[in-house]
Amino acid sequence: MNQDRVRRYFGRFSHDRRGSTAVEFAIVGSAFFLMLLGIIGFGLRLFTQQVMQATALQTARCVAIGASDCCASASDCSLAPAYAVSTAQSFGVVGLTTSGVSIVKTTTDSIACGLPGSNSFVEVMLTLSFTSPIAGFLPNQSGSIVVVSCYPVTGS
Repeated sequence: MNQDRVRRYFGRFSHDRRGSTAVEFAIVGSAFFLMLLGIIGFGLRLFTQQVMQATALQTARCVAIGASDCCASASDCSLAPAYAVSTAQSFGVVGLTTSGVSIVKTTTDSIACGLPGSNSFVEVMLTLSFTSPIAGFLPNQSGSIVVVSCYPVTGS
């Protein structure tokens, strides 16, 4: 008796098609939105990486040529970290601090630079702690972005 009542109760739902579209959308839509958030997160990280690389290159060039934007004199380039921070901010990347900027003028070979035929060069390393706004939804969307750029010193 109890079993017949259960069959009749659930039997009504087996023929009723109302709401099936909503259930299907809930299943497919969640996967779609998760994939969409992943694409947005990956694009944001890629954009930030590219801006950091461009900033490192501009800073290395500025120091190598001794431009007044980053060097007070030929031997004093103490303005360069602030120049790197302001350049990154002008591209829309915030969070880079002067402590995340490393600038080295050297005449020795560097694995990062690998500039054949150059007697001296400037190596700029930028480190940014990156936190994605979707880090809670998808793994591996946060961490540090480290970029290195080199520029040969000419005329010295």
